[in-house]
Amino acid sequence: MADSELTNAERWEVEQAAQQELDRIERSAGKDGRSWWQANKRWTVALLPAIAAVIAASSFRYFHVYQPNTFSEAVSVAAGETAHFDREFVTEEHTFRRAAEVEVFAVQKLEEIDFPDFQPTADVELWAVATSWKAQPDITLSWCETWLTDTNGTSYGNYSELIGDKNFDKNFSSMYACVPPEATGPDAPSIFDPDPQEDPDNKRPETWRKVNVFALPPGVTPKTLQIAWEKPFYLQLELPEPGTDIVPKN
Repeated sequence: MADSELTNAERWEVEQAAQQELDRIERSAGKDGRSWWQANKRWTVALLPAIAAVIAASSFRYFHVYQPNTFSEAVSVAAGETAHFDREFVTEEHTFRRAAEVEVFAVQKLEEIDFPDFQPTADVELWAVATSWKAQPDITLSWCETWLTDTNGTSYGNYSELIGDKNFDKNFSSMYACVPPEATGPDAPSIFDPDPQEDPDNKRPETWRKVNVFALPPGVTPKTLQIAWEKPFYLQLELPEPGTDIVPKN
């Protein structure tokens, strides 16, 4: 098996994420015959800030003394390079760290032959982005945001993790976008507990791999992957050339 080829468990994760994305797109397709992108473009753009606020409030995550409202401080790396970050974040009473090493090791446009039972609509193409991670098990990395940008700077979010669809599998929500679903590591501080919340039964390994699936309009090739937690800091990783090694064709 090639170094970048997924294990059976990781392939299952991609298949589940792709199926969830397609199911959501089918449910939200416009009844007037317009494409999903046409019917939802203004709605998704307007909804993203509101959804982010709802997630933060409803999940009782920590609160900042001062919260910038844009992602403006980037750690940028070229394709094939590893992003290193170590940041301290302030709650009302305490600080906690997020620190890791991240690399994009493969990118692939998912074709019908990859998932013969899936039937994407004509106005959607699915892209899988595979990342490798290294971090101390006691570092909090759950609840991240991920999105792609193209050569024009247009952003395409992983909308499934933002909409909060009750039918969307928990393993592919924003809580698990950057960590293994069954071993997330400690949660961030909350208003009830100002320290990172550790669960001995949920200890995260020191290294792991993740695959995120995104829906893009036809003909758009993503250029960078962005990963973020608290504003204004975010990671910006240039994508390698698309290949076919995440999900080998049968």
